[in-house]
Amino acid sequence: MDAEPLQRPLVDVSIDLISQHQAPTGAYIAAPGYDAYAYCWIRDGAFTADAMDTYGHHDSATSFHHWTARTIKRHAHKVDLLEAETDLALRGTGDPLRPLDDRYVLHTRFTVDGNEGQGHWGNFQLDGYGFWLTSIARHLTLTATDPAPYRDAIDLVCRYLTLTWEHPCFDSWEEYPPRRHTTTWAAVAKGLSDSGQLLDNSTTVATSEEITRRLVGHAKPGSTLLKFVPDSAAEAHTSTTKTPESSELAVAGHERIGRPLAADTIDGSALLVLGTYGPLPPADQIVSGTLRAIERTLVIDGGVHRYLEDEYYGGGLWIVLAGALACAQAEHDSRRANEVLDWIETQADPNGHLGEQTDTHLRKPESLKPWINRWGPPAKPLLWSHAMYLLGVAATESGNKNSSVVSMS
Repeated sequence: MDAEPLQRPLVDVSIDLISQHQAPTGAYIAAPGYDAYAYCWIRDGAFTADAMDTYGHHDSATSFHHWTARTIKRHAHKVDLLEAETDLALRGTGDPLRPLDDRYVLHTRFTVDGNEGQGHWGNFQLDGYGFWLTSIARHLTLTATDPAPYRDAIDLVCRYLTLTWEHPCFDSWEEYPPRRHTTTWAAVAKGLSDSGQLLDNSTTVATSEEITRRLVGHAKPGSTLLKFVPDSAAEAHTSTTKTPESSELAVAGHERIGRPLAADTIDGSALLVLGTYGPLPPADQIVSGTLRAIERTLVIDGGVHRYLEDEYYGGGLWIVLAGALACAQAEHDSRRANEVLDWIETQADPNGHLGEQTDTHLRKPESLKPWINRWGPPAKPLLWSHAMYLLGVAATESGNKNSSVVSMS
């Protein structure tokens, strides 16, 4: 009889850490002890709840989804106003840092009590709501739970995304609000598909299919998802490593004016939508092509840069994205997935805590100190990093057993 495989060393500490820092309301605090991240992000929480579901901690996931549904319904008036004033709202504000007036925006982060965060932040960020729709659909299916208590919140999010998905918004990193983003489109497409099927809403499913069709149509020749959705069909077939001559405003680094990026820029956030949380099957050429491009361009050992011009805390290797890389590779190359998990484990501190990113292999080392002076050292522990590690372990173990039960597919 074959011996049982040894459990990965950070599994228990990751589950315990997530459990310890889930608020009584159900919200997951993004980074305990780090003031700038003392909120619950819908996106981070969606993956964290999925990780807890994957390891059988369904009460934790249920508590988060209840909190999310309550929070969304508390701000339902924003979606109602958006529907009543759609034409006015989608004209934008004229301010590149506010592509949609806050009167219409479901925020990307909330306090643990479900209130909107105060101060300036890139709140018009749609990917998290797409990720939540997939996460809640997976939770309800896995636990055989009646969706009725969540129906109103799911419907609100579907209505919101149906109206806004094509509008410029902040990307997964709260950056580049004048642009549209492939990761965002993919997350929204999958979320609408999952929720539409769950609630038998053909209109929502049709919107998902349209987004996916557009997304595939914009893919780079050679099948790679680029960072930005091009502004025209012609741009979709333009590949250049030169910085665009256009003076178009680029915003990066949490609402600071940043560097213009080349049209063929690749972003590591695409790893989040190459499996369960994206609309394309693992065998799709765009999935495999994007995975190869990220490995070739952004990966060092097992760590992943967000993108090559990243300057946030110097632009180190992101542990969150390493977990997503393990999830994606589990479908294609389990040996490589295990290598990535090995790398993640070497990044843990003596307490087993994983941070947001490393301070090695910096793309812009001159930017590290200014960010430390602004917000302190990089966030650690980051619950999202631990969640993506757990999902990577589960996907890799599933791949090793030739099972699809917990794989990111």
